[in-house]
Amino acid sequence: MAGLPRFSASPSLSSTQQGFVYIVSLLLVMLLTMSSASVLVRSVSEAGQTERFDSQMVALHLAEAGVDQAARNLGTPTTTSDDVTSLNLPTGTFTVDPPVPLGSQRWRVTAHGTSPSDQGNPRHVEAILQLTPQSVFQYPLFGKNTVDLKKGSLTDSYNSSLGSYDPATAGQQGHVATNSTAAQSIRLRAGTAVNGQVIVGPGMATPSGAVELDTSVLITGTPSIVSAPQAMELPAIDLSGLTCGGDLNLPKNGTFTFAEANSPYCYTRINADQGSVITVSGDVVIYTSEVDFDKNLNVNATGRPTQLLLQIYGTSDVVIDKEGTFVGAIYAPEARVRLKKVAEFYGALVAKDVEIDKESKFYYDESLQTVGPAGSYQVSVISWREP
Repeated sequence: MAGLPRFSASPSLSSTQQGFVYIVSLLLVMLLTMSSASVLVRSVSEAGQTERFDSQMVALHLAEAGVDQAARNLGTPTTTSDDVTSLNLPTGTFTVDPPVPLGSQRWRVTAHGTSPSDQGNPRHVEAILQLTPQSVFQYPLFGKNTVDLKKGSLTDSYNSSLGSYDPATAGQQGHVATNSTAAQSIRLRAGTAVNGQVIVGPGMATPSGAVELDTSVLITGTPSIVSAPQAMELPAIDLSGLTCGGDLNLPKNGTFTFAEANSPYCYTRINADQGSVITVSGDVVIYTSEVDFDKNLNVNATGRPTQLLLQIYGTSDVVIDKEGTFVGAIYAPEARVRLKKVAEFYGALVAKDVEIDKESKFYYDESLQTVGPAGSYQVSVISWREP
């Protein structure tokens, strides 16, 4: 009987071969470990570079924000109480150096931005800013503290360079404005019509909180009530080089002409009795501490508002009595101006306080935006660099 086939096991590796395989395996593990470590180090390095880049971009944006703030500060150069020279934001901090005057209304400003994640490496931005004066008559009817429009009063606008006021072609810039944010800073009584916006002081999330509205009030602007981007500058009246004194008194139904050849005029008081007529020849500037215009008075009634600028340097009330007509611009930064019943005013009016009596009409002349003393300044960037 034939025997079963015999099977034998594969020959085992020798001890030398086993050692070789072990060494090769270790080398492969070491190479993989080194490769992984290199990738990990590179990833960490790239993540760190990305974080530093992001931090530096944040710092640059903060420095640019500082330049923007410096421009806002320079927009009202004589009022420094609202200037911001440093600010902590959620993304970091910016600081602004004192501006350096360069002459001709140019200023150099430098701002610094710092990211909280890279405080040792701030970014710096230097800019040259140009200031362009803006007339105080940017706002048509402005009371620094209060404006009160009585029953049935009206504001509207037109441009006298294009002709006389015509309701059919009137503008929508009969704005009523104030710097104040207190309650009832602007009061609009029943039947008042504002062909424009109502503008209150800056920083109000709910601007209507500073306005009292009676029934049947019309405001045509959109939005109707807004908060100003910044407070209006009301510089003091400059009397340097002027010789002021004496009163101008006009009798009942009297007449007087102000001539450009004798401008500027400067008085202690102007008092015009009822029915008086004041005319203007050319462009005239008049300074006075006090004014009292009696009823049925006509001031520059046949001229343009740009021809007459009346600057009140005193603190007493300025009164334009009932049924009078005034054509010109009034600037009274420390006085209250009262326009009495059924009076008509063509021009612009800026005062500490304004009161427009019932049935009176106020027509803003848009061409006055380039006339009168400078209030705020428009700021533009001439150059920008990282020093």
